[in-house]
Amino acid sequence: MENYTEYYLNHLLGILVTKPDFNTLLESYESLKKDLSESEELDDQIDSLDAAFKQAVEHWKFAN
Repeated sequence: MENYTEYYLNHLLGILVTKPDFNTLLESYESLKKDLSESEELDDQIDSLDAAFKQAVEHWKFAN
């Protein structure tokens, strides 16, 4: 299993740059998680997404 945390973190941080709002970040995370969970091929990337979301929240907290 590959680790996609950095990929998802870059994606989530990009969202924070364009709209630094926690609700937008959360909606994007939930949408990505739903998409991953519906795909058998990508299901194993959910742990990476979860780790990236935790890091993105820390960035958001620091910025606010």
